[in-house]
Amino acid sequence: MKFLNFLSVIVLSLICLTIASCIQEDADECVNALDCVNGFICLDGVCVDPNSSTGDSDKTLVDNDTAVLLDNDIADTENDDDQLFDFDNNENDMDQTTIPDDEVDEVPDPDTVVECEPGYHLEAEGDDENGDGNRGCVKNVTCISEPCNGGQCTELEFTVTCKCITGYAGRWCTDCDTGYLKSTVDDKCKADCTTGSYGCTGSKECVVDPVKNEAGCVCAEFFSGTECTTCDAAHFCNNHGTCAASGANAVCTCYDSWAGDASCSKCAAGYISYEGNCVEGCAYYCEATAGSFIGSSMVTATSYGTCQIVSGTATCVCDAGWENPTLYGNIGGFIIPVCSQCDTDNPPVGGCPE
Repeated sequence: MKFLNFLSVIVLSLICLTIASCIQEDADECVNALDCVNGFICLDGVCVDPNSSTGDSDKTLVDNDTAVLLDNDIADTENDDDQLFDFDNNENDMDQTTIPDDEVDEVPDPDTVVECEPGYHLEAEGDDENGDGNRGCVKNVTCISEPCNGGQCTELEFTVTCKCITGYAGRWCTDCDTGYLKSTVDDKCKADCTTGSYGCTGSKECVVDPVKNEAGCVCAEFFSGTECTTCDAAHFCNNHGTCAASGANAVCTCYDSWAGDASCSKCAAGYISYEGNCVEGCAYYCEATAGSFIGSSMVTATSYGTCQIVSGTATCVCDAGWENPTLYGNIGGFIIPVCSQCDTDNPPVGGCPE
C-alpha cells in the first residue's frame, strides 16, 4: 500500500511538469506586451500569464530566481521622514508603516495642563499677581473687592487690571511711583522734595524726615522758630548783637560798642578793641573823620589822634602838631572831636592846614 501511494505521488509530479512544459512551449517570444495576447505580459522576452504563478496581481512572478514587482501598490510604505515602525524587527520587511504628520501628538506645555481649584486661576504669562516670582494658581479677583488701592479697576476673565492714581505704581497700586515716598505714619505715597511743591523759600528748605519718611519744609541751618525767623547770633553776628531773619538773609542789630559791618565784627566810633572787646574811653570820638556821622550827629572836623589803652584806660593820643580844641564833644547836634585843632606853636610837618 505504501508503495502504491509513493508511486502515485511520482506520477502526479510528472503530470504537473509536463503541463508546465507545455505552457512554456505554447508561450510566444516577445519584445513587449504588444507582442502577447490573451492578457499575457512580456517577461524576459517571453509572453507569460501574469496569474499563472500565484493568482494575485499584487504578488511577484518568479523567473530565473529573480523577483519582479508587478504592481507598485505592493510597496505600501510611504516616503516620509517620520519614524518607521517594524513590528517584527526586520528592517527589510514590507510590514513597516508610518504615522502621518497630522497624527503625531505634540508635547504639551506643562503650564497649560495645570488645573487650579475652583475659585482660583493660573496666572497669565508675565503677570505675577501674588508677587512671588513664580507662575501658579492664585485666587480669582473682581473689582467689587476694590483691589486697586483707589485706582481704576477693569475686570478680565478671572482677575483685574489696575490704573493707579498719581503717586502710586505696581500690579495692585500698592507701591510708590518715582518721586514719591511711602510715609511710615499713614502708609501713603507722598511727593518727595523734587516732585512736591512745598514752598520752602527764604530761611526754609525742603528735607525728608528720616523717621516719618515724608518731605516737608524745615528751617535752614542756623535758623529757628515757628516761621524760621530767628537766626543764630553767634554764627551771623559774632555774639555782638541780635539776629533776625529777613527772607533768606540774617540781619544783625549790633550792640552799642560794636558796628562796622553786617556781622558786628568791628568796634563802634568812640570804642577801641581791647582783649577781644570794644571798650569806651577814647571820648569824643578819637579818629573820627570830618563829614561822617555818629548816630544822627555829624562830625565837623577830622581827629588826628589815635585811641590807645594806657594803664587799662582808653586814651586818645594826638599826633604831633595837633591838640584838643577849646570846645569838643557833641555840641548842638554836631560833634567836635578831640585832636582836631592844629598846634600853631608846634605845627605838624607841612604846617597847619588853612
